[in-house]
Amino acid sequence: AAGPRQPEEPAGLAWTAGALARLDRIPEMVRPMAREGIERYAKNAGRGVVDEALLEEARAVFAS
Repeated sequence: AAGPRQPEEPAGLAWTAGALARLDRIPEMVRPMAREGIERYAKNAGRGVVDEALLEEARAVFAS
């Protein structure tokens, strides 16, 4: 029997609990697009983990 589903993560890219909590505060209708952009930013930056510090970096880049 399969266990509970984890949030979908592309291979090699993990999200910390804090980062997932912040993602959950993004309005539901734009959350998938935001997650995709954040994950793309993380991969381009050579990061394997999306944490709150990375979210701050990405927000600064996206806001400019």
